[in-house]
Amino acid sequence: MAVIVGICTAIGCAITLIYAAEDLHQKKQTKGKNIAATGNEPLQEIADSEHDKITLSPRLDTELARKIFAKAIEAGYMEEVGSHYEWILNKVLLAYMCGRIYCEDYPEKTKYDDKVFWMPGRVELFPGTELDKLFNMKDLTQSRHSRKNKAAPVGSEKIDKLFE
Repeated sequence: MAVIVGICTAIGCAITLIYAAEDLHQKKQTKGKNIAATGNEPLQEIADSEHDKITLSPRLDTELARKIFAKAIEAGYMEEVGSHYEWILNKVLLAYMCGRIYCEDYPEKTKYDDKVFWMPGRVELFPGTELDKLFNMKDLTQSRHSRKNKAAPVGSEKIDKLFE
């Protein structure tokens, strides 16, 4: 009987700690939003604008990604739609661009052929699931996997210019 009471008490304490930690986390987020409010802007307007803002996961949020995404938006290759990006060109070009950003893929012209080939960079995993969600697409990993080590996709020179 004493063992059961001890286990129930431990579970109750754990649940209390979880709720307290979540409450503290919510208070810190609210405090950060209040600090962000400056001037005469109502807090509601800031919350609304942040709601539509695209948030990159820690894995996707790199300086290079933000720079290339901004250039791609400026070039008209993608646009912000609510909480995700919409890619205007074909999926293979998106996979090519993301491979260049996150895996350091690169274009290479061979001495035997006058074509540019899509060469894989680092071997680490392509963040396909996160990119699928960010761009509201499916199977970007498959698009990259099936085309790397082959001729660069038609239109890849547009993407290459973003990296200059």
